[in-house]
Amino acid sequence: MWRSDDSKMFNTNTFGIEIVGFYKIKKTEIMKKSILFGILFSIMIASCESHTEISEDKVPAAVVTAFQAKYPGATVTKWVTEKKDGQTIYEAVFKQNNEEEEAEFNADGSFIKEH
Repeated sequence: MWRSDDSKMFNTNTFGIEIVGFYKIKKTEIMKKSILFGILFSIMIASCESHTEISEDKVPAAVVTAFQAKYPGATVTKWVTEKKDGQTIYEAVFKQNNEEEEAEFNADGSFIKEH
């Protein structure tokens, strides 16, 4: 079935809609893109789930000691663990000079980075 609408021609069939002109969209292409988006979104959500907030008593003593030595007087607002390359990383979210900062440590207390 052909019809004219705003200077564009449309051809509809049982397989989807084809817009004749500058743009061509088929139902199968939209479905493929939707499935791809769903997969990518799921991967993104799964990667975010690796962050887990923990209490300070669950943080290894070596990490707490290393943090206190590196940031004397800083106040930790929360501790977070995450997995990177199969290792558990401990991240301290803290306030220093009225600014919120983050620092990462390995389980043995070695400093990784600040951000």
